[in-house]
Amino acid sequence: MSPIAMRVKVCLARPWTFTPGQHAYIYMPFVGLWTAHPFSVAWTDEDVEENLSEKDSLPRSIDDITSRKRNIYFLIRRMKGFTNNLYVKAEKAGGKLKTTALLEGPYNQQTLHSYGTVILIAAGIGITHIVPHVHDLVRGYGNGSVAARRVLLIWSVRTLEELDLIRDWMTIILALPGRQEVLRVMLYVFQLDESKIDFPSTTIQVFPGIAQFGSIMDEEVKNSIGSIGVSVCGIGAVADEVRLASRKWMDKVNIEFMEESFSW
Repeated sequence: MSPIAMRVKVCLARPWTFTPGQHAYIYMPFVGLWTAHPFSVAWTDEDVEENLSEKDSLPRSIDDITSRKRNIYFLIRRMKGFTNNLYVKAEKAGGKLKTTALLEGPYNQQTLHSYGTVILIAAGIGITHIVPHVHDLVRGYGNGSVAARRVLLIWSVRTLEELDLIRDWMTIILALPGRQEVLRVMLYVFQLDESKIDFPSTTIQVFPGIAQFGSIMDEEVKNSIGSIGVSVCGIGAVADEVRLASRKWMDKVNIEFMEESFSW
């Protein structure tokens, strides 16, 4: 939990095969009675599948069964109504609230496996929708299951503190095989003193101020490999700028624009 957003971890009672782009409706009776609220799934634990080979094919105890449960995560921004109630109750509980939650879903999915170049753009909490794609594409590049040869993540935030929302997940992604070959990250921090920038990396760059998405995309398209997939999740102004930049190239290259809005 942070002043920026809340991280909600849900321990599933049965397996759920997660794919990027999915969302689920969350019921929390303690917070909002039986009202349902949809949120994008930001992350899922992968250790269950990776460690199954170390276990017997049949469980030997209740602990063995429960240890195979999968956890999924949501990043929820505090607004009005349900999200405000959730924040207040978590704050009163000392920053961590444990309660019963029910999920309806998953719904929707979005695959970017067929694009040689993928441009992923997020503003603020919009990273919730984008980070599963980053994980999926980098992992797919490592095992040869995706067409992507260039993946660019552009994330625009107000403060450095917002980076903490996904820091541990990005640590996992950055350690994947082939990551340096396929993934580049450009972070734009609005409230950042240029004198504090000291990040010695050729694939991860930090910039002060506001991203100029149009010029960044122009450069990326010029150096693209294969077809281009563009996915954006953020405020309307960001989506409009990225859409305009994509349209400019549509009669010149094979490019597809996808927007995940905050309509719900």
